[in-house]
Amino acid sequence: MNGNTVAIYFNDLVIYWSSILIFCGALAFITMTLALWKPKNPRSAALGFFFPLAILLSFFLSRFLHWYFNMEQYSSSFGAGAFSSFSAAFTRFSIGSYCLPGVILGIWLAAWIVSLLGFCTSAGRLLDFTAPGACLLIALIRLSALFNGSFIGKRPVTGVSFLQRLPFCVAVTDSAGNVSYRPAIFFLEFILMIAAFFIVLYFFYNHRTARMYYPCKSAGNVWRMFLVCYAVIEIITDSLRTDKPLLHFTFLTKLNAYSAFLSLAQVTALAFLLYVFFYYYVCSIRTNGFNWKHALAILLFLASIAGFGYFGEYSIQRYGRMLSGYICMTVSLLISAILCRLLYNSCAPEPEYYD
Repeated sequence: MNGNTVAIYFNDLVIYWSSILIFCGALAFITMTLALWKPKNPRSAALGFFFPLAILLSFFLSRFLHWYFNMEQYSSSFGAGAFSSFSAAFTRFSIGSYCLPGVILGIWLAAWIVSLLGFCTSAGRLLDFTAPGACLLIALIRLSALFNGSFIGKRPVTGVSFLQRLPFCVAVTDSAGNVSYRPAIFFLEFILMIAAFFIVLYFFYNHRTARMYYPCKSAGNVWRMFLVCYAVIEIITDSLRTDKPLLHFTFLTKLNAYSAFLSLAQVTALAFLLYVFFYYYVCSIRTNGFNWKHALAILLFLASIAGFGYFGEYSIQRYGRMLSGYICMTVSLLISAILCRLLYNSCAPEPEYYD
C-alpha cells in the first residue's frame, strides 16, 4: 500500500479512510470527555471553549512540527527556502503529514488557556477529564496509518502466512519487485493505547480525587499518568519503525550530528517522562524529606534512561542488536514508569473527594 485509500469520491470531493479514522478519534475524545464530565466540576462553558481550541491548536502544532523537521518534503513541491512553503503547508494538505506530539501539546495548551481565561479553576483538573479520551484519540490516529501503508516494522514476517496480511502486516514491494511483509507497528500501538485507555480510566475512577500532600497538587495526576503511558508506548513503537522521521534542525544544523538515532516523537515522549518523574520526585522530597529511597529512585531512573538510550537506540541502530536491544529498552522504560507511580504513591495519602 503506497498511497492513502479513498473512502468517498464525489465530483471534486475526496475523503480518505485515514481522514475518517482521525475524525472518529476526535469524536471519541470529545465524547469520552463529556461522559466523564460532572456538573459540579468547572463550568460547562469551559468545554465549549476548550474543544474547538484544542482541535485548532493540535492541528496547527502537529502540522507545524512536521513542516519544520521535514521541510524538504514541502520545499520540493512549493519551492526552496526556509519559509517559502510555510503558508502552503497550512493550506494544501496533499503534501506532508502531521506530528503526533503536537496533538498532545495542543490539548495541554488549550487547557492552560481556558484556565487562564477563567473558564475553569484548574487546567490540571480539566486535563484529568480529557486523559482517557486522549488515549482513544491517539489510538485511532495511529490506526489511520493502516490505510496509507506507513509506520511499518524493520524485520519482515516469514513462515506465518496468517500474519502476512492487514492489520498485522503490510506488503512492501522493493525496486526489484520483491514483496516482503513488514509488521504493522501502527496496529501494535493502537492495541497498546487501547490498553493504556483502560489503565488511565481505572486511575481516573480510583485516584482522581486523591487529596495529595503539599506541595503536590490534587489536580492533573490522571493527565500525568497518561503522559507516562504514552511516553513508554511511543518510545518503544517509534524505535520499531523503518520510516522513523529523525530530528533534522533547519537552522541549528550543528545539532543534527547528535540526533541521528532519535525521532521528534521519542524526544518529546522522553521529555514528558522526565517531567512527570521530577515533578513527583521533588514533591515527594518536600513532603517526606530526602531519604535513601529517593537516592535509589534517582539512580534507578537515570540508569533506565541510559538503558533506553544505549541498549535501545544506539545498539540497535549501530550494531543491529534487535531482540536484546528491544528487551532492554522495554525493561528500562517499565522501570521508569513504575518509579513514577511509586513516587506518586508517596505523595497521596488516600482517595478523597475534593470536588
